[in-house]
Amino acid sequence: WSFVKSLSCKRYIIVDYDKYRLFLETAFKQFQSADLISSKNNCDQVIKDFPNNPDALNLLVLISRSNKKIGKAEQIARIALESNPDNASLLNSFGLVLMDQRRFADAKKALQRALALKPNKVEMISNLGVAYYELGEFDNAELMFAKALKINSQYLKAIVAYINLATAKLDFKLAKKYIEIGNAINKNDTDLINSIAVYFLC
Repeated sequence: WSFVKSLSCKRYIIVDYDKYRLFLETAFKQFQSADLISSKNNCDQVIKDFPNNPDALNLLVLISRSNKKIGKAEQIARIALESNPDNASLLNSFGLVLMDQRRFADAKKALQRALALKPNKVEMISNLGVAYYELGEFDNAELMFAKALKINSQYLKAIVAYINLATAKLDFKLAKKYIEIGNAINKNDTDLINSIAVYFLC
């Protein structure tokens, strides 16, 4: 379908929204396949006509993170949130960027806001749990990981986080339980392998 984009009080053009949706869908698939240059180019096509589009901006944040350009990612996220302050995906990505910089207290605030907007989003629940964990708030972290896994028992990021938490608490029985669960899902996952290595070192 199409919608009208106002250029001034008296001039209008008809914009084919399907074209821009296709740009975004293609950009997301390219991002997933690590074709970051093509993904960015498609996002830029959307931003050219819709500079405040939250989906394109959010993907640009994630692309910058993947390219290890954390400062750029933060800059894009802050600009995006000025025009989309209640966009949960942007807040979540902003929280991740802050955690990349080990600014966990600030990340916690952003992730709490994201989760308030989408309380059952597993990724956001787990990410907030990681922020709690890094701040030493282990009880809150465990509540988040348990909540995430109650919604999706196969969510590997929460499983890995639970292993790290259990190991930090010296609860090796619990850590072993989640190691077995994680291995059954994807024993080749890099984060899982690293968590298991830390477990055995303890």
